[in-house]
Amino acid sequence: MKKFAALLLALVLCMSALGAMADTYAGEATGFGGAIKLEAEVTDGTIVAINVLEANETETIGGMALNLLPEMVVSAQSTNIDGVSGATVTSGAFFEAVNAALTAAGLDPAALVPVEKSGEAVETEELNCDVVVVGAGGAGMAAALKMNDQGYNVIVLEKQAFVGGATAMSGGSALASGSKYQALSGVEDSAEACFAYLMEYGDYENDGTPAWMLASKSGYAVDWLSDSMGIPFAEKMTGRARSAEGGGSGLAQNLYNKTQEKNIPVMLNTRAYKLTDTEGRVDGVLARDVLTGKEYVVNAKAVLLATGGYCYAPELLGEEFQSPAYVLSGSKANTADGLYMAQEYGAVLQNMDHVTMSGAGINRGDKGQHTRRATSTVYSKYGAILVNQDGQRICNEADPSKDMVPAMRKQRNSYILMDQATFDVYAEACVSGGYFKQEQLDQWLAENGTGVTVFAHGETLEEVAAAVNVDAAGLAATVERYNGFVAAGEDTDFGHPVSLPIGEGPYYLVEQVLRFSTTMGGLTIDNNLQVVDSMNKPIDGLFAAGEVIGGVYGAHFPSSCGVGWAMTSGVLAGEFISAYLAE
Repeated sequence: MKKFAALLLALVLCMSALGAMADTYAGEATGFGGAIKLEAEVTDGTIVAINVLEANETETIGGMALNLLPEMVVSAQSTNIDGVSGATVTSGAFFEAVNAALTAAGLDPAALVPVEKSGEAVETEELNCDVVVVGAGGAGMAAALKMNDQGYNVIVLEKQAFVGGATAMSGGSALASGSKYQALSGVEDSAEACFAYLMEYGDYENDGTPAWMLASKSGYAVDWLSDSMGIPFAEKMTGRARSAEGGGSGLAQNLYNKTQEKNIPVMLNTRAYKLTDTEGRVDGVLARDVLTGKEYVVNAKAVLLATGGYCYAPELLGEEFQSPAYVLSGSKANTADGLYMAQEYGAVLQNMDHVTMSGAGINRGDKGQHTRRATSTVYSKYGAILVNQDGQRICNEADPSKDMVPAMRKQRNSYILMDQATFDVYAEACVSGGYFKQEQLDQWLAENGTGVTVFAHGETLEEVAAAVNVDAAGLAATVERYNGFVAAGEDTDFGHPVSLPIGEGPYYLVEQVLRFSTTMGGLTIDNNLQVVDSMNKPIDGLFAAGEVIGGVYGAHFPSSCGVGWAMTSGVLAGEFISAYLAE
């Protein structure tokens, strides 16, 4: 009887334990990279855990967001919360998949009210280091690696849930003038020639100090990251450009991986909002965890601002950029945080009216998306032309900035016209480059010009023109004229180097939109990347790197220079700050 009673008790305890175990429910939705599959563990109406089983999101953005989102839902006991800023598509798909799982569990996701935070006092933690870097984009991480290599203790703060900033959103091509790989590729160049190019391209509105740094040190900086830090770049160079493995997102991920290998703290979701000083020398920041509200006092011997630009600070942009005709495609982290913090110490801004515009890209719906590498490929090597609503060419397609933007501003709509063979090249380059996914392309093709993202197609020129109300006769005449240029070997209308004719159908018209992202104004710096005041005097302890610096490019943004400047200014800032600390 005693044995029976013991067994009965054990059975009851097991049954109780089983009753308390969470039941698991599956959910699925389509994210930026395809299907997001997960399981929600639910017990008595309580969300115990969210487990992501399968996802193919971009590592530096969607992947990091998925590391954060499950705990956010469990903490709030609801999906009726804000997603991860900058990872809109991934956040939305994650919430959709969770809602599907909760519905399967018998819950009504819409009725789940987020749990309010308690009124507990906010915790404050004090941190100490040699240098605090504000911003974990390409410039900030490159600088952190350089200072760590010099033996200094660095802390990197990043207000977003992921690293990379504008670098992660770029094509990953870096200006690297003077690189040893440039010489090995048979390219002749010099710092003086590169500087002259930058100044001329920028209509001589550049600040010569950062422009010379970029021209004279970009090859050195990219080579150091490649050879000394093991950041993978292609050894073969085209002109002054050296491409990062995996494009911009791959570069950001590799920089982040190296910081983790070097045990450099990168504090995500941590926004620096104020500089601190001792008798005028900037020596730290105040920061806050954007999710928990926890406060940080970060004490340092120098501060590096690598906070990016101001494309998401409408108060600093001109009225022109409020127009719906322009599509924003920059990083949501670019809210001018560094500019505002530095101005409290007398920092001077310059070239604030200069914002990068490009005509090479699409409106992806959730944001503007550059397709630079794919677009330049089909324009230069295949039969692709840019036409307007009348079916007429409008510019030399070789330059997406200086020639294309003014021409597109005069049009109601602009489209790339491609035959099937050229479109196949374009689509493959876009998908493999991460500009958009095959599932998105399939949807846009199915919509055939009726959605926000226009990928119209037709068996004949008349059919494709009708899909988006382009003048069919004008389009046919333009194709005939262009093919005549190809046969003659010269484009007498616009001087674009001709290659292949526009062949047989089907034909495609892909709408191109005017995008803006990189801002070209910002802080004024000296020869050591130290921020200066109105008297051109360095602000003690305060340095800058990347897009937060103004005047690098002047009035126009040259190709490959954004990533090139991030790497160059980051590595040089690491050197200059190390020398400053040594003194």
